[in-house]
Amino acid sequence: MRAGALLPVLVLGAGVGCSRPNPGFEVALKPDTTGSVGDSSSSSSEAPTTTEVTAAPMTTTGETTSAVDPSTTTETSSTSASETSSESSSTGDVEVVWPMDCEERVTTPAGTAIADTFLVNSVDLDMKCLDDDNAPGECMDQALGKVPTFQVFYTDDGSPQQEHLAGLFAARFGPPEAVYMGEEVPPGAILGVVVTVWMARAEANKPIGTTQFRVYRMPEAEVRWEEGSNTKLSPCKTGAASFRCQSCLVDPEMPGSCDVYWSTPEPKLPFVRADEPLMKVDLKDPGMGMNGDVVIPVEQDWEWLFADGVLLVPEVLTNQRVVVRAREYEDEMARPTISVVHCPYEAKN
Repeated sequence: MRAGALLPVLVLGAGVGCSRPNPGFEVALKPDTTGSVGDSSSSSSEAPTTTEVTAAPMTTTGETTSAVDPSTTTETSSTSASETSSESSSTGDVEVVWPMDCEERVTTPAGTAIADTFLVNSVDLDMKCLDDDNAPGECMDQALGKVPTFQVFYTDDGSPQQEHLAGLFAARFGPPEAVYMGEEVPPGAILGVVVTVWMARAEANKPIGTTQFRVYRMPEAEVRWEEGSNTKLSPCKTGAASFRCQSCLVDPEMPGSCDVYWSTPEPKLPFVRADEPLMKVDLKDPGMGMNGDVVIPVEQDWEWLFADGVLLVPEVLTNQRVVVRAREYEDEMARPTISVVHCPYEAKN
């Protein structure tokens, strides 16, 4: 199912400028000073403390809002003429009714990403990376499926897309499982979903300003992409995803071949730069030692998040570095999450 209408997104500031310096291996391989690449023991002291938007803990019963965007604080009704039915279930002698129209909607955590990875195309103008033996290899044939953090970046200088410097983040989610006030939220009661991805400065004492991200839907595919098992930037193993392949194939006689190629037109890449993104979202500098969030609200037709997944592409990000917290990050509060938006239920005897 293709993505449907989208709600307005959280806008925190302006984008950054465009240039193409030569960041070298420092771009993709430089340790994250607030949570190193490949270090599964990243500090858990960096709980999300940004004051712009705060995701509810996974153990809470929901956060009251007035729209899908959890940053909304005004209590305005979003009821439409089509929202007149309700979802109901029974618990013992009590009937639980989930209205589809209400003045104050609730946002309830519904799980973390079930797969995520970093897709790296190039960290230098020579298109080379380092593999396990410190020998050069093409970045687009490397994978990063099991790292807790990694830097994302992008530079488009007008050259063909397959030559762009790129380090992107992709995440896929399972069907949401949310419990609100002791009751499981039924699928029919869900009015929208919200994906939250947490990020931080690559260097704690280096401000990053405001960074804009383009949000794309991952290409539709009969076989879902998988993150693989690489705990550092190294050659993609068969079945995992890379910038070149939706599913890699290790064959010494055919280096660079794929078991399954991305389904986008030539060159087959995980996204088409010229296409309009689903939306654009901003990340405001979270400050030293803090996490900031990118909030992606989807009002309807969100099943693509489970089948294909979402891809975050920095608009232009070369001189400033941003680190994404992946699902392997030690602090559960800072992992990519999905939440559902619904009305509070009504219990009737």
